[in-house]
Amino acid sequence: MEVPLLPEANGSRESPARYRRFLSEAKKVSHIALPMVVVNISEYFLSISPLFMIGHLNHLDLSSVSLGVSIANVTGYSIIFGMASALETLCARAHGTGEYEKVGTYTLNSIVCLFMVSIPISILWIYMERILIFIGQDVLISVEAGKYTTWLIPSLFPYAIYQSLYGNHFVIPFADLLDVNIPVGDGEFGRGAFY
Repeated sequence: MEVPLLPEANGSRESPARYRRFLSEAKKVSHIALPMVVVNISEYFLSISPLFMIGHLNHLDLSSVSLGVSIANVTGYSIIFGMASALETLCARAHGTGEYEKVGTYTLNSIVCLFMVSIPISILWIYMERILIFIGQDVLISVEAGKYTTWLIPSLFPYAIYQSLYGNHFVIPFADLLDVNIPVGDGEFGRGAFY
């Protein structure tokens, strides 16, 4: 005789209880997942949002910025992301074995290493105009894309720190660094008022 894997529902008695349990679990999961979804979408829009605004100017600017964003993603941000991804495995292993000092050592070494990698990437981005012209891109687009990638250089170094901390899931403690303590009036706004 075959036994069903799931017990059969006895009419409408189990259905509302099962629905309430489902809603309860969905609420718990959404409290965890929603902030992660917002952060990932915001991170994606960080590189795309300039295209929305520049698209209203003219075709030269739009094509230049889109080429600059593509070049920056391929030659810079993806390299840093890939190198920081190795940190996730190392820190998880160190944390799992209780070697918490190694987690900090790995994180600091990652920040220093990614800073060192960011220097040649910055040099590459400085000469991006010449490289694009050399490989046969349109001169006007290459000039503007080179300017854009040069202006992106200051974002490369904070991205290296962010990826090192994000790979270790230090995002919440890192967010605590942004906590402010500004007394206003009679001190009615204390710690975390602007958090």
